[in-house]
Amino acid sequence: MRIVYRMRGLLGDATEEFVESFAAPSDGTEDNETTYKLANVLVASSGLEVVLKSLENVVGVPFVVSRGKPFIAVILKLLGYVGKVKNGRAAFLNPELTSVQTLLPILHLCLEHELTCITGSSGVVILADQLLEVSQVQFLFKIHENNNYENNYENNFSF
Repeated sequence: MRIVYRMRGLLGDATEEFVESFAAPSDGTEDNETTYKLANVLVASSGLEVVLKSLENVVGVPFVVSRGKPFIAVILKLLGYVGKVKNGRAAFLNPELTSVQTLLPILHLCLEHELTCITGSSGVVILADQLLEVSQVQFLFKIHENNNYENNYENNFSF
């Protein structure tokens, strides 16, 4: 960040606003639905299917580490965003999408070619961990969904 300071009184009157301090970051909780609302567009426009298809194509051809590693990192980051919104988590569980069947060979590929990490603008990204986090979101959402169904079933049909 570049900060320019102009002393008052030099080169004419200073008419700019004087900044006493910067606003403190908010301590409130962050709502993922509003922060990652563009991920809903990916789900609604069938983009998730295209993203997973592109990952399937990586497994089907001879793997070139220099090209495949950044591609996998970007796709996993995108899938991480999708997993943070409710519609995205629900879309992951669509049986026609076969997201788990697509992600497991990618995990195997990452471990086989030792694609442990990639350094990018956001720091070091550990691919296998990121892939497991995306999968974990899917599994936890399914478990939560099943628990809600069982609780509703017991409440509605208790004898």
